[in-house]
Amino acid sequence: MVGCCTRDGIIFHERETIFQLSKGTYYSPFITPTLWSGDAVLGEWHLGCLPNCPLHPQLKPYHCCFGAAGCVLDSPEIGHGEAVVYGVIGNRPSVGYMRPEHRGYSLHIVAHYGCWYSRDLGWSRAQSVHSRLLVALKAEDGSYASRHRNAPDGRKHF
Repeated sequence: MVGCCTRDGIIFHERETIFQLSKGTYYSPFITPTLWSGDAVLGEWHLGCLPNCPLHPQLKPYHCCFGAAGCVLDSPEIGHGEAVVYGVIGNRPSVGYMRPEHRGYSLHIVAHYGCWYSRDLGWSRAQSVHSRLLVALKAEDGSYASRHRNAPDGRKHF
């Protein structure tokens, strides 16, 4: 339910810092993908209620968090017009608005929609959105390490 924490059920206060997981479409050069109407928000968490995994914010170009785990698409890079599941940290907006404010210039998790819901990558209908987020954050941790280890010029690539 939008407006309360997926983990503990406590209602958010306006402007409280939250993590929001949503589905949408990525359009370059914009930072945040568009929200799909209706059930676009998959869950919202207090930062302390997130699974205990490191967050690795990504700047563009974005890469699917399941890249190192075996992205089901041809390329782990998120392309223009692709459907995605993504997470951002921001401030809870005023009543009537869905997208967090003051999100910054990065996404904290991003996956191809097809990868997020892939049975080959561990998804099942019985799985809660919280446990799927944990799987995705662990996969992102591996992808993050792989992207940084394989950087040919020694620079950090996000």
